[in-house]
Amino acid sequence: MRHHHKGESWRLRRHQQCRSNRLQAGFTLVAVLLVAVILLTLLAAVSTLVLAESRQTGLTARQQQAYNLAEAGLERFMAALQQAADGSSDFPYDPGDLGGWIDRHAINQPGVAVTATYVREDGQPVTANQVPPYPHLIQVRSKGTVDQVSKTIVATVDLQFLGGLFQYALAALSTNGKGIQFDRDLVNLYPDLTINGRIYSNADIRWGKARALPPMLQTHSLAVDLGPNSPIQSRQDLQNVPSWVPVERLGAPLAYPTYEQIVASLRRRNGSQITNVGPTNGSGLLISILGMCIYIDFPTIRIIQGNQAILMFSNPDLYVLGNPYGKTIVSEGNLHLIGLVGDSADRTIYISKKNVWVGDNQIPNDLRAVIETLNKAVGLLLDGLGFLLHLIGLDSLLHLNDNLLQPLSNILSAILDFIRDIIPPWRISGYIYAPNGTVNFGLAALGVHGGVAAKQIHFDVLNSIDINYQNTDLMADFDPSRRPELYIPQPVIVERHTE
Repeated sequence: MRHHHKGESWRLRRHQQCRSNRLQAGFTLVAVLLVAVILLTLLAAVSTLVLAESRQTGLTARQQQAYNLAEAGLERFMAALQQAADGSSDFPYDPGDLGGWIDRHAINQPGVAVTATYVREDGQPVTANQVPPYPHLIQVRSKGTVDQVSKTIVATVDLQFLGGLFQYALAALSTNGKGIQFDRDLVNLYPDLTINGRIYSNADIRWGKARALPPMLQTHSLAVDLGPNSPIQSRQDLQNVPSWVPVERLGAPLAYPTYEQIVASLRRRNGSQITNVGPTNGSGLLISILGMCIYIDFPTIRIIQGNQAILMFSNPDLYVLGNPYGKTIVSEGNLHLIGLVGDSADRTIYISKKNVWVGDNQIPNDLRAVIETLNKAVGLLLDGLGFLLHLIGLDSLLHLNDNLLQPLSNILSAILDFIRDIIPPWRISGYIYAPNGTVNFGLAALGVHGGVAAKQIHFDVLNSIDINYQNTDLMADFDPSRRPELYIPQPVIVERHTE
């Protein structure tokens, strides 16, 4: 019996142990399966992330390649445009020819499509053939494509034409301080200040210390454009503005070429038409009379030929008496304009590196200096004639030098005195550009038939002055053949973004 009981007990323990082992094996299998499921899930997730990252990396690479192609297309367009601006006869002035111009210059390459459109300041396209004033803004779209992935660079190119600036009667380019300054003394003089056309200031507009237009201002077609740097935010900030005069704040300042850019471009494009006058350390006088120009820099007297269209002067001060019709006057120094004759559609272009005085209150002194210079010249001629008479043995005629020829100097002086005292400076017919300096309107009754663009514009005490006195389109009657001076392109990208 005892042995039977022991056997039963052993079999029971063994059964329980086997059962425990089977349960433990089952739990292990479940644990292994759970771990496998987790690992497979993690592996799937990691694979998805790696695949997505790989796809994103590939997309980013293609986007960068597409952007690089678009950038290369824009660079080719700007390089071809600059090359044409430097003297090529193939510059695309005609808005309708931009597409053909791009094709002729092979700007489009595999994977790159470049298109361009002339636009106005408000962004509206210009498609028709143009006569002056030519549009100066080009919107360029350069699209690069790689494996159906595209990037487009949109750029606005400003050609910085002088002709674009001279659509304004007055354009003050300074970014701070006083852009256009009217002295308060104006109100005490003749109420004859007339400005017709658009005026622009990227700085302040002052009448005395007030932010205002002069109350005596007369106008038929005034409009005020304000640059983004102007402290004048709206019409409410500017006093004495007639209710019908539009006042607009521009989103971007006017782009304009530097003096150095203009001179360099004139030399590249018009070298055969340029006459360099100087160098000299003294003041010079350019007289325009009866269609002829005479330059005086004592003891030099020089007649300027009619086919010499561009005159470059290195005088520290250059005085221009009359209007040298059809010429471009470039001055390294200060420029003094004394216009004594009437209107002409064949206007002068004045470009000054420094300041410009128009009808300033030093005119009597200026003319006195002219008289003294001419008297010296006449004296030299008389002395030369006397020496010649002595050489050829006609000493008996030397008394003519004293009795007949000497009075010529007095007659000349009397004529110039008459001009100074009786005939005031009256009409300046042309365009004045002084990007580094101030254009000063001084004590004289005068009118300007054209436009003025300068860093600053200052109206000193005066009798009366008319800007665009004929109230016409400032560029409408400009001879298109003068395009090389007013429409020398200086292309620059003023805005760009990516689509």
